Amino acid sequence: MNFENEYLNPEDETVRLSKTLSYVLEDGEKSNEKHPDTFEIPDRYSRHTLKKNDIVKLIFRIIRSGVKDDGSQWGNLVDGNLVNTERMWVVVDRETENGYIGKLDNQAATAPSELHLGLEVFFEPRHIVSIWET
Repeated sequence: MNFENEYLNPEDETVRLSKTLSYVLEDGEKSNEKHPDTFEIPDRYSRHTLKKNDIVKLIFRIIRSGVKDDGSQWGNLVDGNLVNTERMWVVVDRETENGYIGKLDNQAATAPSELHLGLEVFFEPRHIVSIWET
């Protein structure tokens, strides 16, 4: 599978998992630039030299569309979309031309059937907000 072309919308980087659920990975570099004193990320070299089985943390912005505001939903309702953010661990499987492909090592609390343990995820070094130190 070619994740960069098949799953990523090149205009907004949305990864669609179903008709009603998608996610976008937050850009850790941008967050660090905006809040350098409070949002630390690993150094550039570490983020660009990952190996198979390294474990990284990414921030997933999870969007569920077509949600009605009945007060029972957890998250922010924006224009009929329920938006949640979760930080989750991903195990690096392989490097690609533009980044990495890894497997989700968490189960999302807000979308457990779609964002599940073992789901393949394409990400770039800029998305990495933490690296598990072994």
